[in-house]
Amino acid sequence: MPTPTAYTANEAADRADASNRQLIRYINLGYIKAQKIDKMWVVERQEFEKCLEAGQPRVPREESPREIAKRMMREQRASLGITA
Repeated sequence: MPTPTAYTANEAADRADASNRQLIRYINLGYIKAQKIDKMWVVERQEFEKCLEAGQPRVPREESPREIAKRMMREQRASLGITA
């Protein structure tokens, strides 16, 4: 099977360990070169791999509201000395 020459935004986001929303934000800011074909973003594989090798964009995945709430509840329980 031949190697693909491009990634979809979802594939590139998985490869960069980022959310799809973050990847599209970086595309819109010009950090990642991509083209929009119909409603789908397409990222050139070779350029994207160079970007990853250079350590860019290594954006930490943002916490979801649910993850934030869970973390805050754990911290609150810990501060009150509640275990379980």
